[in-house]
Amino acid sequence: MRPSPGGIVAGVVLVAALGACGLFGARDWASPVGRSHPLAGAIWDVSAGRRIDEDALFEQLVRRRFVLLGEKHDNADHHRLQARALRALVAAGRRPAVGFEMFPLDVAPKLAAAQSSSRLTPDDVREAVAWDASRWPDWSLYLPLVEAALEAKLWLVAANAPSSLERAVVRGGLGVLAASEADRLGLGAPLHAVARQELIEELRRAHCGYAAEEQLDEMADVQRARDAHMALALFSAPRRFLDGAVLVAGAEHVRRDRGVPLYLRERTRPGEIAVLAFLEVDLESEEVATDLAVRFGGAAPFDWVWYTPRVEAGDPCERFRGRLERMRRP
Repeated sequence: MRPSPGGIVAGVVLVAALGACGLFGARDWASPVGRSHPLAGAIWDVSAGRRIDEDALFEQLVRRRFVLLGEKHDNADHHRLQARALRALVAAGRRPAVGFEMFPLDVAPKLAAAQSSSRLTPDDVREAVAWDASRWPDWSLYLPLVEAALEAKLWLVAANAPSSLERAVVRGGLGVLAASEADRLGLGAPLHAVARQELIEELRRAHCGYAAEEQLDEMADVQRARDAHMALALFSAPRRFLDGAVLVAGAEHVRRDRGVPLYLRERTRPGEIAVLAFLEVDLESEEVATDLAVRFGGAAPFDWVWYTPRVEAGDPCERFRGRLERMRRP
């Protein structure tokens, strides 16, 4: 059940207790670059245009049926703060399901079977979702979040699209979906032309200009399929658990303008979705407004932004140049 108003008030007291420890100090961050940056640890309320503290953020998250947590996958601090937010929801009396972009529908049967055990461990989850055979970062990064969910006995959801769907979309675009399946996922209508072009431009930047135009079109279709599938997974989970859901996904997937919220809001009432993105600080910018304007051309497409230090200072395009060059098709 969703918490009653009285339960929320009582829960906020617990949230405040969690937040009393304060934000991480410079020595507490796991990521090494920018620990003393003025924005490291800052939480920005996008609609209000101001900083808020951790307690105020958690008080807002507690009231939302769906909480989407965007991340940079290889940043350990993002996962530590996600776990902190999840523990705050639990302390406030919430019992959400927890969906993971990293878990495709392919692993859902084994994940469900593993969760039938009363002694489920993080290693059991790791094995059930075939993590070591995946391309995701080291399991230890996600361990704090998985531990927080298991300690509270929350249900874990394989939220991402199955690999078979992704392969089909790569070969034939979203048109390969049957009309009934496209409608079920919310993909019956094309993405607005401006939003699609912005998505393609973001994918081009993410791949440092190495992806061919036809590859970018394929990637855009696959991303839409993933986002739509994650939205459906979140919406379906509460029918069993009755207390909403949390999604753990890359920050690009939780954008309000073209990510999971675009497909989720058609199934929900206004005010039921909360989007919190964890962003690494920009070493060249010390002002939130300037930073967001450069990154997003204006207001960020999230409800809140929580800044952390960076995993590294170098240009990722240089770091992955060899791998990216292999993307070029003959």
